[in-house]
Amino acid sequence: MEIRNYIFTSSALQTVEDRVTSKMEKMRLKTVASIDTAEPTPAAVLRANQPGFTQKQIDALKQQEAQVQAREQEIQQIQSSVTELAQIFNDLARLVIEQVCTIFLTYDIMTID
Repeated sequence: MEIRNYIFTSSALQTVEDRVTSKMEKMRLKTVASIDTAEPTPAAVLRANQPGFTQKQIDALKQQEAQVQAREQEIQQIQSSVTELAQIFNDLARLVIEQVCTIFLTYDIMTID
C-alpha cells in the first residue's frame, strides 16, 4: 500500500516538475521571441551609430535589456529550485520506503519469536 502511494506521489511530482519545466521553457521562448522582434539592442544601436536615437532612448533600451536578463536569471533560478525540490522529495520517498521495509522486517521477526 505504501509503495503504491510512493509511486503515485513520485509520478505526480514528476508530472508537476514536467509542467513547470514546460511552462518555464515557454516563458523563456516568449521572452526570446519578444527580444528578437523588439527594437534594436543598445549595443547594436551604438555599433551601427544610427542617427535618430536620443540618449534617453538608448538608456531606456539598456534598462529594458537589463530587465530581460534579470528575468531570464530569475526563471533559471526557479527552474533550478523546482528540480532541486523534486530531488529532495524523491530522496524523502526513498527514505520512507526504506523505513517501512525496516518496520515490516522488525514486525515479522517479532512475530516469529
